[in-house]
Amino acid sequence: MKKLIVLFLILGLVAVTPVYADESRELFDLKSLGIIDSEVLPEDSISRGEFAQIMVHFMGLKEVIDVVNENPKFTDVESGHQYAKAIGLLSKLNFLNGSDNGCFYPERAISFHEAVKIVTDVLGYRMAAESYGGYPDGYTVAAGKT
Repeated sequence: MKKLIVLFLILGLVAVTPVYADESRELFDLKSLGIIDSEVLPEDSISRGEFAQIMVHFMGLKEVIDVVNENPKFTDVESGHQYAKAIGLLSKLNFLNGSDNGCFYPERAISFHEAVKIVTDVLGYRMAAESYGGYPDGYTVAAGKT
């Protein structure tokens, strides 16, 4: 439960709330935490591919990712894409969904609801979220109750 609360605070800060002044760089420096390979500033959006990478690091699977077959099931994610392994791993674990046309759109900015769904699934609250009505509102409700 504590992990969920902390992660939602981070998501809320990164995705919604602009932070000003010099401490914004420190607050959003996920690079120094080893979560991502580049600095994220408050005015930056996080792509769906970057978020997949963040979740792999959050789950403690950073070392495992190098042995994963980087052949994700999405037609728009080529094996050489910088986030292909993270996307492939999370899709194999059934934490990522693409669109009906088989695309994932790794470069598109992740929405709040998409991020909430992934985090809720990763933390094991999928059944609760589905019992509250599924995506997107059921996931938001489940995340708020855990």
